[in-house]
Amino acid sequence: MRVLFLIVASCLLQACSSDDFIDGKGDDNLLVVVTAGADQSVDEQTLVTLSAQARGQTDTLTYRWSVSPNISFTQASTSEATATFTTPTTSVPLSYVFTLVVTDGQGNSGTDDTIITVNPVNAQPTAFLNVTEGTPMTDGRYPAGIRVTLDGTDSIDADPPTGKAPIASWRWQQTQGTSVVEGLSLDGDSLSINTPIEQDGQTLSFTLTVTDQEGAQDSESIEIQVLSVGDTPPAVTAGIEQSLFSGESILLAGTASTVNSAALPLTYRWLNDSALAPAIQSPTSLITSAAAPVIGSTDTATFTLEVKDALGHISEASVRAIIRPMPQARLNDTGVTRRADNSSLSDNALAAFPGQDGDRGRDRAAAHGLLTKAGRGEGGFDFTRLDANGDEQDDTSQPWRCVRDNLTGLIWEVKDDSGGVHDIDHRFSWYQSTNTGGNPGVLNGAGTSCTQAQCNTSAHVTAVNAAGLCGFYDWRLPTHRELLSLVHYGKSTIPLIDTQYFPDVTNNGPFWFWTSGSSVDGTSTTAQNAWAINFSSGNDNFLNKSSAAAVRLVRAGR
Repeated sequence: MRVLFLIVASCLLQACSSDDFIDGKGDDNLLVVVTAGADQSVDEQTLVTLSAQARGQTDTLTYRWSVSPNISFTQASTSEATATFTTPTTSVPLSYVFTLVVTDGQGNSGTDDTIITVNPVNAQPTAFLNVTEGTPMTDGRYPAGIRVTLDGTDSIDADPPTGKAPIASWRWQQTQGTSVVEGLSLDGDSLSINTPIEQDGQTLSFTLTVTDQEGAQDSESIEIQVLSVGDTPPAVTAGIEQSLFSGESILLAGTASTVNSAALPLTYRWLNDSALAPAIQSPTSLITSAAAPVIGSTDTATFTLEVKDALGHISEASVRAIIRPMPQARLNDTGVTRRADNSSLSDNALAAFPGQDGDRGRDRAAAHGLLTKAGRGEGGFDFTRLDANGDEQDDTSQPWRCVRDNLTGLIWEVKDDSGGVHDIDHRFSWYQSTNTGGNPGVLNGAGTSCTQAQCNTSAHVTAVNAAGLCGFYDWRLPTHRELLSLVHYGKSTIPLIDTQYFPDVTNNGPFWFWTSGSSVDGTSTTAQNAWAINFSSGNDNFLNKSSAAAVRLVRAGR
């Protein structure tokens, strides 16, 4: 300690420096002389080389660099005086103290520091300006009275601070034309304006200035040429793209308007733009429909709405409909072809209430005359009469005993008024030995009547199979879904079934028919009820198994 103090004191008294020792002018009492290099100020992301000089009592020297605060650096070899490092990215100045310790072959050491200051370098942001809403005419000019949105969200900054958005702020300014920014915020990343409605055309100019997190700015400008009100054509849309099946209704719901009252009235015309050429119901109506044609594979129909104003200006908009072949359904459609709004029914397409049951399915295809059937029936229903032997009975003047549903493959019992097994006035309690929900039902409920000793559903199935109705011996109670498939919800009068094939149901009933499904009512560990369908209302409900209701048996099915 005393020797080191004397050396340092001697150097201070004589105003010597390490450079003097390197140059051979210093006090030889210093055993190892080191200079780590001059302090430096450098930019971020810069490769820095530290070059030191040293002299000791031997020619062999060992160099060891260290740094505070810690940062990665490279020292190729301790026998070399150099080291390198790359300055980090920063938004504020940073200082690093590099210390070099040099040791000679006799174990003598010397040390020196150098300070490296890293300065942030801020790249200027880049403003990008796009129009994301508002369609110009073919000549690039915009109609009067339309909404135009200017969008600056694509603006970028190459070196944002970690964890912060690249752009700190946006600022909009209108620099030319009738002011359209009154009352609007000019500080967001987008600006939506309405083009002015004026007698003369004009140019609107806007400038967007973006500022990054370090305060640097960039600007971009845009000019919008706006038509005069007299040159502005009608605004028109053709509705939304649709996907539907053959025979269904394609809704053609156009909109049209003009900012020029002198250009009224507007006239409309729908045009077919594809080889499919579906029949358009009312081509000169703004809102109408077309029947999707019958096709063998998926195809596209395209329509154009042409709108013409009183001054002769014409605007067009197109819409397409993707049409697929009508799939083979497993159950009947509902029978509904009318549409509804909030207060009434309509036979026409309703733009505000699209995609209703009345626009879709087999019933609509039948209404358009585009549904192929194996038999006949109202709407989308497809029935064939069968005689007592199970043969098709196409002569409507002859009696029939069963009805085949050509869509589901189900064959249905038809009731009569003979007083026999199939009499429509007979009533049965619900009873069966399987799928009972823990309760097989009641053998003879109150109000039941039939020709069998016991008036229940199981006894009726046995009697009908013993007789071999229509030559079949596998009759059964229908499931809930099967029986519901006969309900014709499109009828405005009761009963809700096609009475051309099922004349046994009249407006005087019966209306409740049993299904094979038990119903758990939540009050018992066994199912006291079973499901039934009402052909007066189309509703389903559960009835106590002791109740008296009608039965329509079924067989087969897909």
